[in-house]
Amino acid sequence: MGSLLLSGLLVASGILIFLLLQKYGKIGGFIRWLAAKKVGGQSLKRAAAILTSVDGELAAFYRDRPGDVLRALGWHLAGYSVGIVPTWIFVQSLQSDASLSIAATIWFLGMCFDLLTFAVPLNAGSLEGSRVLLMNFLGYPAGAGMTYGIALRLGQMFWAAAGLGARATLTESQPAGGAPRQIGSPSWPPGAGEADTITAGPKRANEGNL
Repeated sequence: MGSLLLSGLLVASGILIFLLLQKYGKIGGFIRWLAAKKVGGQSLKRAAAILTSVDGELAAFYRDRPGDVLRALGWHLAGYSVGIVPTWIFVQSLQSDASLSIAATIWFLGMCFDLLTFAVPLNAGSLEGSRVLLMNFLGYPAGAGMTYGIALRLGQMFWAAAGLGARATLTESQPAGGAPRQIGSPSWPPGAGEADTITAGPKRANEGNL
């Protein structure tokens, strides 16, 4: 249990640090420092320009709309908590007197495992294995944990397919040649203006020599 708490503390610290880097526009700080030292050439300069634009957008968002961040966190937590219900239905099939608190414990501890293994693509193997470990820790057989993990995986596949289908339907319903919606600034994606300036400079110089 101590190692689990330590791991959770490390993950929470990493999330907090990343949040502060976003708030103060420092995500691209290291890349900008390398570009200033003339490391990486033009490719790194373009990356620094794009990250600088992203940092500006994020810093402006946190400065101008601070309440939206808390609302987004609240809505995300509320939406994620809905997963307690199918977890409760699952443990009810194993133990008729299982409480909602047990289901909530399984669900949120599972989220902690997912955060710890976020670097694993698609949580391949880690999702099922962590649920086996978690359910076994709470007194359920390993087979129940594996079944629970597979059920979660099938749910992910279903909603991924539903999302792709919805996106395809919305894309087909858009008029042909419609301009994409711009987000936040006249140039999107961030850094597009800087990249255009870099590539346009030599062209203008050549035109002047003609």
